[in-house]
Amino acid sequence: MIYTMSVSIEKELKGLIRSGKYYLGAERTLKSIMLSKVKMVIIADNMPKGVRKKIETLTKYNDIPLYMFSGTSVELGALIGKPFKVSAIGVVDPGESKILELYQTP
Repeated sequence: MIYTMSVSIEKELKGLIRSGKYYLGAERTLKSIMLSKVKMVIIADNMPKGVRKKIETLTKYNDIPLYMFSGTSVELGALIGKPFKVSAIGVVDPGESKILELYQTP
């Protein structure tokens, strides 16, 4: 399932980073999807196609919401305050953020 956000993802991502639990990066996120450890996955728009396809397939198979961030991995990393590229975020626990409540079926 691919969802779109109705409210500011920026605010909710910052809340997730501040108070939640998550995995950063495509490899760790892929492993966490396979182990059913995540409640949602967020990926950058410029993620390599092969990895993107694997994540899309696994999230669909495991019924995990997938959000396509409409920016690059550099922008996603900057948004969450990291000085490096972030191509994927696996949400384990949303903490104080409402990131899991914000997605809607297109």
